[in-house]
Amino acid sequence: MAIGGKTIFDTDAHYVETLYDIVDYIDDDDPWKQKFAYGTKERKVPLSFWPTLSRPDGFNYPSIKRRDIDFNTLEGVVQLMEELSFDKILLLSEQILTFAMLEEDKRQTKFAEAYTRYMLDKIADPDEGMYISIPVPYNDPEKAAELIDDYGKEKAVIGACVLTARIQPPMGHRKYDPIYDACQRADLPVLFHGGSATLDNFGWVSGFTTIMETHTLGFLFDNMTTIANVVSQGVPEKFPKLDFVFQETGLFWIPMMMYRMDMEYLRMQDEAVLLRKRPSEYMKEFYYGTQPLEVVPDKNYYKYVFEMLGGSDRLMYASDYPHEDFDDPSVINEMTFLTENEKANILGKNAERVFGV
Repeated sequence: MAIGGKTIFDTDAHYVETLYDIVDYIDDDDPWKQKFAYGTKERKVPLSFWPTLSRPDGFNYPSIKRRDIDFNTLEGVVQLMEELSFDKILLLSEQILTFAMLEEDKRQTKFAEAYTRYMLDKIADPDEGMYISIPVPYNDPEKAAELIDDYGKEKAVIGACVLTARIQPPMGHRKYDPIYDACQRADLPVLFHGGSATLDNFGWVSGFTTIMETHTLGFLFDNMTTIANVVSQGVPEKFPKLDFVFQETGLFWIPMMMYRMDMEYLRMQDEAVLLRKRPSEYMKEFYYGTQPLEVVPDKNYYKYVFEMLGGSDRLMYASDYPHEDFDDPSVINEMTFLTENEKANILGKNAERVFGV
């Protein structure tokens, strides 16, 4: 299905799973099975049990079905891959976007394991190019590490996804070291994915009344916070074999963070004792999903940003399907300043290398 000889690897498509799908993958003797089962009786994502991400105009945002594809079935995944010429796809949990809204209970851990078991049993198929990431229950780092140890060596599991929305403390804190250690043992890249994009779960500023405001800033703030904290606290130095991927935040914020952090680091190196080089040098070793590409008046702006963040080798195509702001592969193919080899790297080769497939 490659376009023009290029392999297309979508590194961020959200499989729209529900509690109804996964309840059978919670052990029968687990009290949480009854809670999940009760939550599926009337609504597949019930307000009373699992917070929703809703728009005031009645649209269920961000899960908006596109191209009439039912994206919570195996058939829907196959249809999407055929229509958009995807050779490989990395499916991320849709319900992981609610993790930021949960209290300190076991819903994260119970969901994460049940989802992983369900996807491995019903959906994931590496022989067909269908891969998954483990949704990391970061509120219990020890349990998260166990989950990665248990499933990280499965051929279909190629990443561990952390929802970065409103995490306290941020992901550079030493309490999360067991998660990074487990990912390094399993040779799984860590995917940082924002999520504070709705009126319900935007945790940075009070008083916003439109999704336009929160969606402009939410994912951005989440990953800016994460990258500042992860770099400053020396996580790449503590776990040198780990690959880090930042998703669903666009690209133009990255150079700004690089050079602003360099400025602060050069004034206060004593506050980042683990760093052996400038923050921008670590960030140029990270990887970045392309979606959503910013709308710009001159496409040469993309060229300058690509160069500043380390070049086309640091980028991986992402669609973010089925959300309403998804990008299809043409957004990369139509960039005339890229060579055919650079387009091929962004569309698939970089991801194949990073995820080992």
